[in-house]
Amino acid sequence: MFAGEHLAATRANGLILYDRGYPAFWLFALHHQEQRRFCARMLLAFSREVSAFVASGKNSEAVLFTPGSHARQHCQTYGLATDPIPLRLTRVKLKNGEGEFRPGALQEEG
Repeated sequence: MFAGEHLAATRANGLILYDRGYPAFWLFALHHQEQRRFCARMLLAFSREVSAFVASGKNSEAVLFTPGSHARQHCQTYGLATDPIPLRLTRVKLKNGEGEFRPGALQEEG
């Protein structure tokens, strides 16, 4: 919740970085609504979309994140849309050989 409150103090052209533990659909929805770019570390079992991406073996993929019932409730509590959100998932290989996965806001190219 504090991350969402601080979002208003960020620059429109900035990139907000989140460590593991912050990812939540409502936070992604807030970034999408406020048109803020972000990158966040996340657990491998965060969502169906992340699990499918992990299984694909791809290094990067644009996906639509769809909120589950719990995420919809959070969005409704905070007055956020519950529409699917376009995000880019990126696989980052760590020094120990393990993979880490990060969603980020998709930006229009141009």
